[in-house]
Amino acid sequence: MQVSARRRASAIFVLLVACAGLLATSPAIIESKLTASGGLIATLTSSEPRATGRLRISLTAAALPVDDGLYRTDGALTLDLPDHLSGVISLNARGVDIPVVPGEGYGAIVIPVEQLCRVAEPCERELEVSVDWLAPDSTSLSVTVNANLELVYHEREVVPEGAQIAIEQGATMTALPAGPTIRAATEQELIVLDAEHWAAARHVVLTASEAARRGQLLAFLDQRVGQLPQRDVSVTLVPDGAPGEPIPLDEPIDAFATCPETGECRRSFTVRFELRWAERGAAASVQWSMGARATFPDANEVPRDASVSAQVNGRTSAAIGAPSVGTSASGDFEADGHAQVSLRIQADAAALPHAGFGYLTPAGHAVLTLRSTGYATVIVSVNEERTIGTSRVLDEGGEAHIVVNPLKTCAYEQACTRTLTINVTSGRPDGSVGTVEISWELDLAVTYPAAAAAPPDAQVSVVVHRDG
Repeated sequence: MQVSARRRASAIFVLLVACAGLLATSPAIIESKLTASGGLIATLTSSEPRATGRLRISLTAAALPVDDGLYRTDGALTLDLPDHLSGVISLNARGVDIPVVPGEGYGAIVIPVEQLCRVAEPCERELEVSVDWLAPDSTSLSVTVNANLELVYHEREVVPEGAQIAIEQGATMTALPAGPTIRAATEQELIVLDAEHWAAARHVVLTASEAARRGQLLAFLDQRVGQLPQRDVSVTLVPDGAPGEPIPLDEPIDAFATCPETGECRRSFTVRFELRWAERGAAASVQWSMGARATFPDANEVPRDASVSAQVNGRTSAAIGAPSVGTSASGDFEADGHAQVSLRIQADAAALPHAGFGYLTPAGHAVLTLRSTGYATVIVSVNEERTIGTSRVLDEGGEAHIVVNPLKTCAYEQACTRTLTINVTSGRPDGSVGTVEISWELDLAVTYPAAAAAPPDAQVSVVVHRDG
């Protein structure tokens, strides 16, 4: 069972909101819990990119009482990785003495306790846990597998008497050679994004022979974003066969899952790099490559007909100077404590053609200039995106230039509306509230990097709305 890093924050937020609504209208929940935790640690290298170890769980008979219709017990063992290893490590688990079928919940391996133990009897089980570094380099990598076992006793204010659970290390993690492996990747490329070159895309074709697909075959995207202040780089992987369904980059990429059983298989992807929020003078670098690897851990050598390949066969960049259609708007407002201005940006279907962007999404480049007469905190966001946006603190006479792509999530060949919101809170950290004047200017352009000219009937516009 391959798995990503822990849980996504957006899913947790939705869950918390739903729970808050239920708590306001539901009676108090009576339950008690019993928890145990443990883990395994491994150090991986390019010569030994795999490791296996064992975890042992034990439960007393009282920990799993019989469900008599009045009292009910739920539980699960969860295995996950630290967030920074998402997309880097493949995590697997299997039962040593019994078969288990792990599920996945919020990006973690989840094994229900009923798969491991029967009720009302002592239980000891071992799991073999393995980790696999998908794209090893010349460095070493420390990997920690977190294990958590939780039992929930419904309608019980305290856990049953004598109930005990534990997680122990059954065998330390041992680093192993990957086994016979073939690997192919595109050349490492450095892409620099700034206000004048704010987006780029590469089209990658991965190919695997039938023999390669009989091994453990995965694709990988190695992307390392330079850490610079006031910038937000978005890296997106989009399969050709499902352009509206980007592949999550926090988990291993099963690129060949839909291939037919026989014959060579080819799959194509667009890798998009976009500077979403930045100061006008800021730049960010992305070092990247993409490839595939097939491993044959149970064989002595790679099958003769096994092969994989990776090729970049298309490149596109969005830059100032390309054909474009644009608009601008400006205004000013007063903030006494708080004020908000919304800029409704509209692009018609002609402004968002499919072919005009090559492998890029709509490349709407906007520069928002803000000036303030006093101390103020400004938060700029795109309402239709699941993002907090970007914030700036302006002092007296302060000025900020924010680069943003408000049309990033628009679909091709469809009219699109996005709302850019400017939220201003005046007043200093010491609690004193003052009135400030905020002036703003927005310059918006939709560029067509793969076209000789902008579409003649393309139109974009900005409508200003003052909310408070």
